[in-house]
Amino acid sequence: MAFLTPPRLNLGKRKSPGSNDSTPSGKRVVTDPTRLLLNEFGLQAGTINREFNARLDVAGLRREAQHRKALEDSAAEHERIRNDAARAQALEQLEIEQKRKQRETDEQRQLARQQRQSEQQDLEKQVEARQEELREAKRAQQLQEAAAKIAKQAAEVKAATLAAAAAVVATPPTAPAPLATTSNVPPETSTTNTSSAQNTQQGTSSASAQPPPTASTATKAAAGEGQITGARAIHAKYIEVHKRLKKLRAAAADLADKDLKRKTGDFRREIKKSVGQLTIDSKANQTPFKKIKAALDAAAALSQPTLDIREYIVQDLPAEVIQTQNTAGLVQTYLLNIFAKAVFAQLVNEAGASPQSAEPIGTIAVRIFSANEFRWQGVSLIDILLAKFHAKCPLLFGVNGATGSGEAMTGIGAGFAALSLRDFGKSPLRNPFPPTNYWRSMAGLLNTPPERIGEVHCILLKAMIENHAARFIRFFGQAAIVALRKAIVEIPQHAPKGAANSALSTLRVTLRRDLHLTL
Repeated sequence: MAFLTPPRLNLGKRKSPGSNDSTPSGKRVVTDPTRLLLNEFGLQAGTINREFNARLDVAGLRREAQHRKALEDSAAEHERIRNDAARAQALEQLEIEQKRKQRETDEQRQLARQQRQSEQQDLEKQVEARQEELREAKRAQQLQEAAAKIAKQAAEVKAATLAAAAAVVATPPTAPAPLATTSNVPPETSTTNTSSAQNTQQGTSSASAQPPPTASTATKAAAGEGQITGARAIHAKYIEVHKRLKKLRAAAADLADKDLKRKTGDFRREIKKSVGQLTIDSKANQTPFKKIKAALDAAAALSQPTLDIREYIVQDLPAEVIQTQNTAGLVQTYLLNIFAKAVFAQLVNEAGASPQSAEPIGTIAVRIFSANEFRWQGVSLIDILLAKFHAKCPLLFGVNGATGSGEAMTGIGAGFAALSLRDFGKSPLRNPFPPTNYWRSMAGLLNTPPERIGEVHCILLKAMIENHAARFIRFFGQAAIVALRKAIVEIPQHAPKGAANSALSTLRVTLRRDLHLTL
């Protein structure tokens, strides 16, 4: 950088014209006062000029030094900034490299983990496939053993029947002849499911379907009209109960006590509304159940008027029942009938379109009819509900009769299964309608002669099996599997072709998918 220096002042001596400044030695000596003064001023001006120029030089040097220092500081700051940037860039590059390496490591670990999982899944599939093969082989062996046992049993039945026919001349039974597939006598079940209600329902199935182990029993099977008459007689009793329930409704409508009639109407509406609110959500059903129970509890406090409760019971009464104490509250019995009627209507309307909705309805119904406070001397009043099943679908009880079709039969079949396949193994209460009733109804349907199998058989069997097969197997084991094969594989071969037949046949795929059961 160039620095500007102020110009120097040149205050030299000025000569005056005519001045005499020579000396004898050739030099002039100034004697003029003016000239002397001027010379003095010139000397002082020169001194001032030199001093001024010297100060300018010093100031210039100082400024130059300052400028140089500023440049050096600027260069140093620039170098510092450059070094900081270089370090930051190096750190960033290092961080990027570390992240890249970490990402590569994570990807390698992920790939290794996925590979291990894939290998584990393949191994599990192989193990599962092997286990399935073993299960299939075991099931096939069990089916073969069961089929051989049934075939042997059928041969014994046939031999006994022929022997009895040679000894006894009797009119051939009009009921369905027994098939060598399933028996109306259910396999042994849990003792907690045994009650007096079992004895009631046992007579409702065709006696000819029971495999007789002796020639004496075969004689009864060959003559079996008496037993068929017994089943029809029991069915007729339920029909009579159904008729009495209609009269009971009329009696409740004609109550003389206006306040009692009003309360009864309020209870009736609350029960019907609560039953209509039942859903597949068991937790949500607690609220309507409590309302139903509260209405029935309140009705239990109304001891008058009364009726003879035995007129609404078909099942055999246990020995400990005191026959003389045969009265019960009319209002509570009437409301139990209202509850049963609402349950049955809900099964027909809701479960007919959506069979899985039968489960919560059946659960609530069994809870009410198993409750001790709604029993008479320990006897469940579930016959009130069963009378409605007998009236609308006698085929469930081994009795030929007029039945509906379509969704109504679907709802009734699903509801029957939901009622009868309840597990009371851990309950202190007695099961009012144990699983043996399901077995008898299933056996009656399966032992129908091929020429009598109709669309309703397929509808009822599908409704009773769908959503209920797992519990059926849990209660009856291998015998249930044999019955399922009969229902799903063999019955459709004899039933009329149509939608009901196809729907029943598709359960074979459903059970293989849901229960890993190959029929």
